[in-house]
Amino acid sequence: MIVCICRKVCDRTILRVIQEGADSLDDVTDACRAGSGCGACHESIQDLLDEAAGDGGCPRRSSVVLSPYLQSA
Repeated sequence: MIVCICRKVCDRTILRVIQEGADSLDDVTDACRAGSGCGACHESIQDLLDEAAGDGGCPRRSSVVLSPYLQSA
């Protein structure tokens, strides 16, 4: 399945570079250019990284943004 449409990178390529040692979005981008275009695939790449690391790929892991009004003073 194509994950990065801009660079035409499939999930197998991303999984291969993860197996070869990429452990961050920047590492994946450096290794195969996935994620270096519009950025729409960043969440999918992060999910693949999380699954490989055994984190379960929590969909809210990297997208939760706390309002400054909710933070304690």
